[in-house]
Amino acid sequence: MNFLRGYENNVRALLICLTFAIPFGTKKFLYSFAPVVDEYHAIFLYGTDILLLVSLVLFFFLGQRFYSIPPTIKKVSLAFWIFAVLSVVFALTPWLAAYRVLRLGLYILLALVAGTLIHRDQKFFRWICFSISASAIFQAFIGFSQFLYGKSVGLRLLGESVINATTPNVGRMTLEGEKYLRAIGTMSHANIFAAFLVIGLLCFFYLYLTSKGWGAKHIALRIYSVLGIFAVCIGLIVSFSRSGWITASLVTLLVLVWGFFHKEYRRPTLGLLFVLLTTTYLLLTIFSWAIIPRAGFAPGEGSVNDRITYNKIGAELILKYPWGVGIGDQELTSVQEGLYQARGLTHDWLWQPVHNIYILIASETGIQGILAFLALLGLMLFRYGKNLLRGPEGAIALGMLAVSLLFGLVDHFPWDLPAGQLMLWLSVGLVLGITDNK
Repeated sequence: MNFLRGYENNVRALLICLTFAIPFGTKKFLYSFAPVVDEYHAIFLYGTDILLLVSLVLFFFLGQRFYSIPPTIKKVSLAFWIFAVLSVVFALTPWLAAYRVLRLGLYILLALVAGTLIHRDQKFFRWICFSISASAIFQAFIGFSQFLYGKSVGLRLLGESVINATTPNVGRMTLEGEKYLRAIGTMSHANIFAAFLVIGLLCFFYLYLTSKGWGAKHIALRIYSVLGIFAVCIGLIVSFSRSGWITASLVTLLVLVWGFFHKEYRRPTLGLLFVLLTTTYLLLTIFSWAIIPRAGFAPGEGSVNDRITYNKIGAELILKYPWGVGIGDQELTSVQEGLYQARGLTHDWLWQPVHNIYILIASETGIQGILAFLALLGLMLFRYGKNLLRGPEGAIALGMLAVSLLFGLVDHFPWDLPAGQLMLWLSVGLVLGITDNK
């Protein structure tokens, strides 16, 4: 028994390392299915893949099973994956679709494994929050340095893109006549960077709310949380991600409302509110020149119009191919059928995936695929929702899941990019682990 427990602790340690490494884009190129090499149409071996694979192998080596996961959740998860497998039949590039199906299966297993381990030991949730919060501080520091110097800071080994003043197609903001680089950390886009920071922010909320004592350890943890909240908020500002700002506001409101409705956590919630108001005041005073010009949406803004166009392309594919065009094949199929070109998107750098994961999932895996995905979310949120809100772990896990789902309304990375996929499926696992299904 001690032998098995030691191996199980090793699995937990590997998953903690994996959560810290979520934003690191370290990868090795293996093969591309398209002339242009990118993360959508090529096979890469990521550093996080190695951590994930070793974790899963070790978990199953122990003969572990998902006993704590409700049978309906397991069945719907399997159905969703099977629909993705079936979509390979309709794919323009079957081997690309098969590769994406394999990755999806690994992420679903990650959710089930994480849920099982957290259900057995709730302290594991706390360690995950420590891991993500530390990584978020590191990413915020990298992001602010990128913003300050207008270029990458030399962390290519960790997956940082090589960026300088002349790098094309890189997100920049023009403020008072000067161009500033949008911070991306070691990720591929500012919105993915912002999403991870919002999840990190939730982890700091959890650590602050659960450090209610007056011993040295509790005070040190509150100081760490306050400094972390300040650092992560600076990172969010220099990402210039409006979807990040909106999502951060919504999940913060969720946590505060939860705290005020639970008498036991009302006092630390008041302290957290004071910290947030003070942080907001200080950062608005310092960075108002950068925040205010970005806060609104201009009529006819390119990023908004492009998202609408991509979503229309996805909807057209759903109507024409209700069984899906194959997981990972939305963009290639749209190019072949001239859907981008017909809408004036004639340059290949404008050929991007649908910027809504619900439309994207439906276009790639079919109507049956999106229904299975929504059924999975529905089972978690509606059948076990009350249990989730009984303690801070559930509220934070629900907030983390909301981050991916809210970003998924206006972006595609929770479905088709490794960092986004890890955030989505890890949060699913956290929700499954916190839920008491007895």
